[in-house]
Amino acid sequence: MFSINYGLVDYVDRSTHQETLEHHPNPVRYGYLKDALMYGADKEMRVTLAAPGIGHFQLANGTLMEFPNSFPLHFDFRAAFMAGVIRNLESSPDCDRARVAEQMLVHQLDCRWP
Repeated sequence: MFSINYGLVDYVDRSTHQETLEHHPNPVRYGYLKDALMYGADKEMRVTLAAPGIGHFQLANGTLMEFPNSFPLHFDFRAAFMAGVIRNLESSPDCDRARVAEQMLVHQLDCRWP
């Protein structure tokens, strides 16, 4: 099961912005944040594809939602790179690009930076 999400990007001050105050926000939220200083004039709308599997879903009353083991869908990043589904990687200025590139080589993935 995938979730297709869309929305306007929020431009924040990356040096002070914090999403995790009491509870972790929906992980999809991070796909809609950009640094205001560098990209504030963009006015970007994004579409993201999300799948459960990272962390847990928790209801407002604290109950954890459990999904059956058969629920996760395997995603082959190597095949996605080779087929052109993933065309490049984008990163923030503070990204450790050398580390990412090293891990891409370890996993035999073609790393292209815009």
